[in-house]
Amino acid sequence: MLPNKVREFRKARGWTLEQLAERAGLSVSQISNIEKAKKGWSVDSLRAIAGALDVEVHQLLDFSGIWQEVPVFGVVEAEGIVRPCSGTKAPKVRAPVAFGELLALKIGGDALYPRYVKNEALFCTKAVHDAADCIGKECLVLLENGQNLVRFVYQGATPNHYNLSVHNQPPIMDAAIVGCRPIVYSTR
Repeated sequence: MLPNKVREFRKARGWTLEQLAERAGLSVSQISNIEKAKKGWSVDSLRAIAGALDVEVHQLLDFSGIWQEVPVFGVVEAEGIVRPCSGTKAPKVRAPVAFGELLALKIGGDALYPRYVKNEALFCTKAVHDAADCIGKECLVLLENGQNLVRFVYQGATPNHYNLSVHNQPPIMDAAIVGCRPIVYSTR
């Protein structure tokens, strides 16, 4: 449920829940649930509340918490190799909060073209997952040799080894993987 500012506007006018409910033609419990972002709102109810408060509907909605600033972990370069960003002033990009804690990758050049284009951002989970749980998923893959790659993960021929593929490079067969961070969102 999207947070809202109904309570803030109601309190600014010095109104009780009952007074707003009466003016908006809604029940007290519905206004209370809307203020607590629990349930009970619809476009019509928000229009009624906005009309009663003499504000626009968009003014009642709180969009501040739906985006997060995510630090850029690295830049995806040739062959999908990720070069980590260095320094304490890594750039940040915006992503929806709904995906949880994330790391961002910026596409540098045409390394993954046409799937991704230069300066596009990819977002992967901050948490490292076991490669066995990432079969068929596109991930930021950490290889045993310390290299980071953006690849799709598939079961390899030997236990605990995986095949890694990307559309414009030859596959890497039976790679030893330390962990994976699934890609969950892109700015495209």
